[in-house]
Amino acid sequence: DSYTMFNTPLRQHTRPHPLRITVWYLAEGLKKLRSVDAVQNPVDFRRTKHFWRGMRDMELNASSFEAHGGTELAPMSTTDARRVAFTYANSTHPLIFDFRASGMSRGCDISFLSVFPKEKEFLYPPLTYLEPAGTSDIDGYDVIVVTPQIS
Repeated sequence: DSYTMFNTPLRQHTRPHPLRITVWYLAEGLKKLRSVDAVQNPVDFRRTKHFWRGMRDMELNASSFEAHGGTELAPMSTTDARRVAFTYANSTHPLIFDFRASGMSRGCDISFLSVFPKEKEFLYPPLTYLEPAGTSDIDGYDVIVVTPQIS
């Protein structure tokens, strides 16, 4: 399973990462794909879009996150389909993020590579910082609004 091969060592701070060169190529490839999108779709690229990330049975220290934000150490999947994120989050402790992103702060559309192409996956590289931008209530769920910043 490539998910655990990439993400687990990054999140557990395993040094050296067993796939460190592959992780570097992934991050660089995502940056290049984002640049290609900027050239191919300049008007849409500048527009602010919503991307969603839903996680099941996750809790977040809201006051700490609001004060400092947070950085995802591993690649991070999002979708532009709110319904998909809410389905992933459906649990006792759902955690849902609403990414508001434009231009170079957007993840890359990797639907053409995805195991789930109908979910319209947008992937962010490792070390994406999530700047808190508020909260909202959507369909009874607490949603954390963030502005992603890519290194």
